[in-house]
Amino acid sequence: MKTNNIESRITALSLTALIMFTIVVCCMAPSAKSAYTAAAKPMEFYLHSSDTPVNVAGLQSKYVMNTTKSFMFLTQQDAYTNSFYKPADQPKITVDFYLYPNLAGPVNTSGLWQVSLWVNGSAYKPARFSLYFQETTVGGATLWNETAQDCAVTSPIGAYIDVPVYNYNLSTTLSHNFTAGTTLHVQAEVNTGASADARIWYDSPLYPSKVILPAQDYARAISIKTYSYEQSETTLFRHDWNDSQRIVNIQANVTDPFGIYDIYKVDATITDPSGNAIISNADMTEVSDEPWIGNYAEVYQLDWAYPPNATLGDYNVVVTVIDNNGYYHKIDAGSYSPFKEENVQTFTIGSPANPPQTAWYPLWLPLLLAVIAAVIVAVVAYSFLHRKRNLSQS
Repeated sequence: MKTNNIESRITALSLTALIMFTIVVCCMAPSAKSAYTAAAKPMEFYLHSSDTPVNVAGLQSKYVMNTTKSFMFLTQQDAYTNSFYKPADQPKITVDFYLYPNLAGPVNTSGLWQVSLWVNGSAYKPARFSLYFQETTVGGATLWNETAQDCAVTSPIGAYIDVPVYNYNLSTTLSHNFTAGTTLHVQAEVNTGASADARIWYDSPLYPSKVILPAQDYARAISIKTYSYEQSETTLFRHDWNDSQRIVNIQANVTDPFGIYDIYKVDATITDPSGNAIISNADMTEVSDEPWIGNYAEVYQLDWAYPPNATLGDYNVVVTVIDNNGYYHKIDAGSYSPFKEENVQTFTIGSPANPPQTAWYPLWLPLLLAVIAAVIVAVVAYSFLHRKRNLSQS
């Protein structure tokens, strides 16, 4: 019985040592915290007419949608001239728009899909609104489609059209996961019968027709790293380096499944160990000069030259990514939220008595060796006692 108790204690001691080592290593590792929760956000894509047709979904089309408000038809006359029109002898208008550029990364969606159209007619008439969604490859293959013939309609006059131009919000609840490289094809249909003509207005600041998707993927900084003046990755910076060496190079890997064109700004805020802001909302710059707007990822960087009297301890750098939806929301509602994403990284300014990891081995290696030695001793002791018990029983 006594031998069994000793064995149990040795086993418990070994497990405790391993758990303590894991906790210590996790605490010593660079700290990075992301506020990303995959919450669905109502991402808006405005309907546009391209100057020249683009290759999308296996065909050429000038009718595209993206997150910009770069409208083409700025006056009432231009918007009228370029609106989609059906005469009274035809029953319906059908319009097709394609997300362009194609998706740069995967996008999960779940919730209320909306199409906001500006429509009018020659008389007060009942209308039927239908929606059709399709995920299509570059070559034109259909990967998924969904029809909403009885979508919900919200407008000042319900599911009727009239001579004044009204906004109609068409909505249905859907969930779908898009793959990178594909496009979303949206088809909207307004059926007023053959007793009245009708128009659909778009690509105008006066009539900003758009598609709204409940996207769970959007622009954000997926990782943040800090580098020394030698461009070696580290989270520890010496306090006694000279002026040319006391530089923290911050690099954020920013991704946007809708393409880099969708990123409005990336900035950084640095706080000292007391929580005071040393740098607030400083613009980060792109590392690459790659011009293609459909890229999925881009690295943004910022250099901070810290003073010789900088407070010793841990500093937090918060990288904020704001997309086009955030930019327009700030203009319209006074806030970037909810269209901004933050990520946090911690780095340390140390004293000569506590230098950064400049040795050939990491600082936690001695602790690891000590724990391994303790475990070996425990295993040897357990084996000895186990053998002794077997001998005593034989």
